[in-house]
Amino acid sequence: MAEDEGARKGVLASVGKGVLFLLLAPVILAVILAFIVFELVFVFSGAGPIWEYFASRRDRANILSRKHLQEIDKDLTFISVRGHQLAVRVTRPPPGIKARFCPVVLPNGMAATMAMLGRMQENLRDEGFTVVSYDRYG
Repeated sequence: MAEDEGARKGVLASVGKGVLFLLLAPVILAVILAFIVFELVFVFSGAGPIWEYFASRRDRANILSRKHLQEIDKDLTFISVRGHQLAVRVTRPPPGIKARFCPVVLPNGMAATMAMLGRMQENLRDEGFTVVSYDRYG
């Protein structure tokens, strides 16, 4: 009797999963189809590249301007090397924290940006290190 009860529950669970799959399958397919249609419209109509162009212009004009970055971060300076502007950020330990002798240099580039290394630089600064991060040339 107990075996029949367990088998019946197993069959009901399987049927329930099947019904759930049949109910959700059209929704999942519709979402996938909508995503594909959206991507195709953006790529082939030119709307995607146009959107990206204007978004990058806005970012360069506002968010990524050197003047804007220097207003946000007073430790950031720009130097000119072979006609290119490179960002250099030097942070020193705040007053009240004993400065350590050895400075730490964090070059960034390729996959590591100065923004990504910013938190590490601040943590090292709070531990008493003078930290220099800079953009690598190239």
